[in-house]
Amino acid sequence: MNHIKLIVCTLALSMSFTMAPSSYGAYNTAGTDYSNYAANSWIESGPADDAVYMADFLACIINRTQASKYPNKTYSALIDQNKCKGKKGTPKYFTATITTSRVDNNSPYILDLFFDVKSNLQILGKATITTGPSASLPFGVMEFVWNVSGGSGKGQLNFNADGTMSYLDYDDYGDGNGYTLRYIKGSLAQDGSSGLLRSYDGYKSYRYNFNDSYVYYDSDGSEDVCQNRSNITLEPHGYKLFTEAGAAVSMTGPFSFTYTDSSSATKNGWVDKWGVWLEGGETGDNQPATIVRQSDNASYNICYDSSDTSNICGTAADDIFVHLTDTNGDAYQFQAPLQFTSTTFVDTLTSTSVAKTLSYSGLGSGMGLDWQCKLDGTWTTNTGSNCNSASKWRPAYGIPDGTQVTISGGSTTYRVKAKDTKKTMSNETDKSVCSAILPLGSAPANPGYTVSDVTNLTSTWADLPAVIDANALLVVD
Repeated sequence: MNHIKLIVCTLALSMSFTMAPSSYGAYNTAGTDYSNYAANSWIESGPADDAVYMADFLACIINRTQASKYPNKTYSALIDQNKCKGKKGTPKYFTATITTSRVDNNSPYILDLFFDVKSNLQILGKATITTGPSASLPFGVMEFVWNVSGGSGKGQLNFNADGTMSYLDYDDYGDGNGYTLRYIKGSLAQDGSSGLLRSYDGYKSYRYNFNDSYVYYDSDGSEDVCQNRSNITLEPHGYKLFTEAGAAVSMTGPFSFTYTDSSSATKNGWVDKWGVWLEGGETGDNQPATIVRQSDNASYNICYDSSDTSNICGTAADDIFVHLTDTNGDAYQFQAPLQFTSTTFVDTLTSTSVAKTLSYSGLGSGMGLDWQCKLDGTWTTNTGSNCNSASKWRPAYGIPDGTQVTISGGSTTYRVKAKDTKKTMSNETDKSVCSAILPLGSAPANPGYTVSDVTNLTSTWADLPAVIDANALLVVD
């Protein structure tokens, strides 16, 4: 089942890059925190990304249940979903209960799955594995269906006997458009070096044709894009700071978090002592009462002051507008940011040299750099309220790993490394390099899937099986 990883290798192009440091120092010697720290990264490759990501994520979850080891058995497992999201660091576990069944060696291997993801989200699943991977069918023959217990969300992943694959899901993606159907369908080479796909992102249908050099796609004859797989732009999202000896710098500064909105969708946020940014734009009583820090999954209760003279939280005139307490009731203390002198670096977005005055407020800090939004197709620096209507954002600059910064008013130096990095393939101006070798007419026809094409499971959460003590937590991921 882990052969689905080739999907992401193909479209999301999960690849590693080896970059020679400009100078060799103690901070990047083997075994230091700096050398051991690896940024979470993802590659943007067009409108098929979301569906491809979910197909990969779900197949990874199935694989991590280790169901092949426990035939005809009901058991429970702790699954670290961060491993299937490509995230490193503190695990983010959920409980899975699995019942496997197979009549004989010529019958399908069936998995009934119950995923207790969090207090307000339980997912039912059923996987039917008909044929294992082989030279002629590198992904085997398999169907996996999932439904949200008590909700409308559902999805279906298939690897077919003719060598094609498909993934459909119908869910609320938290973008304000309610429940939307999206899907992909097509075929892939065994090594992930080439493929033909049709995708639908809920709004438009796209044709994909790709090889080991280029990704080519369009929206049914218009808006064609030719991407070079070997020319990648690095867009860091947040940083981590290290000493010259390579030790991580620990600070209790602002941080990014997730929260659950009123529709039970998971959204992102950012908090410091002066305020909070919520992806959903919630205000007043609609603001979340609890948040989960992304770096380590620590939970905090959050209280909002209306002004610095307010004593709703803390005391009046304490210069803190957002108060956090952990699960023990202890208050979170925001440290003052470290300030640095002007630093010259080669911007990873434009490959040009820039000089900026930087600051660091803790893990995930943006180093005080400006942000940009996309307005009328142009990346524009955010000033005042000019970006209020924008939905696409990026940092205005990217700092290369290993960049040295000097503390303001002193001589102490530190090294910077990206925490999260978005990798974007460059678009070729001359699209003929793609069209000449990757005809989009060879992509599959639009299957025109509808919501009814996604199977509804007959099981409910009430069917959750009991697990005997001997089979409890047979797998801890």
